[in-house]
Amino acid sequence: MDTLASRLRAGLQGAEDTPALGAVGDDAAVRWLSRVALRRRLAARCAWLRHQGLGRGDVCLLALPSTLDCAELTLAAYLLGAVPLLVAPPLIQGTHSGLRQVLLGAARRARPRLALCDPSLAVDAGALRRAGRGTRVVLEVPAGEEGEAKLPDAPQAAPEEIAGMQLTSGTTRAPRICVWSHRGVLAALDGMAAAMALGEGDVCVNWTPLYHDMGLVNNLLLCVARGVPLAMMTPQQFVKRPALWPRALAAAGATVSWSPNFGFALAARATERELAGVRLDRVRALYNAAERIH
Repeated sequence: MDTLASRLRAGLQGAEDTPALGAVGDDAAVRWLSRVALRRRLAARCAWLRHQGLGRGDVCLLALPSTLDCAELTLAAYLLGAVPLLVAPPLIQGTHSGLRQVLLGAARRARPRLALCDPSLAVDAGALRRAGRGTRVVLEVPAGEEGEAKLPDAPQAAPEEIAGMQLTSGTTRAPRICVWSHRGVLAALDGMAAAMALGEGDVCVNWTPLYHDMGLVNNLLLCVARGVPLAMMTPQQFVKRPALWPRALAAAGATVSWSPNFGFALAARATERELAGVRLDRVRALYNAAERIH
């Protein structure tokens, strides 16, 4: 049966030394993980999540910054057949005063087996456990390390079973939980890959957050499932220094990237000095979603 886990697993196979997932530094250089290195790190992540009690069908709430660690934990949860639910982390609490209520509300409704949280949420750990009716809260997530290269076998699931969850933006009302079936999310990935004509030789750079569908689905899941190398920046890196995005596109040899309107507007303010030496001749398309293109 074709599932999200089986697609991700297939996308992680192939040439072992091919770049798979990378982190963009503040100098715009990309520190790549090869496919074999990523498989080994994800195998270790899967073993750790299992040790924490996470299994097939369990909800795993992640309230973490959109770093490589968060991406690996999210992918590992999918590979186990669990259901990740990402929530905006405390780093943006100053601009989202209702973060604590969003987090506790998500726990009450989803009843996660496991909640992986930034240490700054230690004060809310007890309330989170009670809201989730026994949720196991982990505040210290181990750094990524390589284990054995063998990933867990892809769990079987029916097409209409739950593959993932996502919170709505909360712009007009309290965030609600969207539920994705395997059939639905795979159709979305196939549709994007066809519309973008993704193929061998494509490379992507992403700065959008993983708790947003643009960062999670349009970038992380799409690229891993299709075997497209993905270089990740954090949203904080981009907002502090928008010129880092085009610099990262050049450094990674990127062919595609995504952004909402405001990201293009910010990047367009970069000065000639900030963009000295930047070449974007490999970029064939920049994508927007959910907004009119101005």
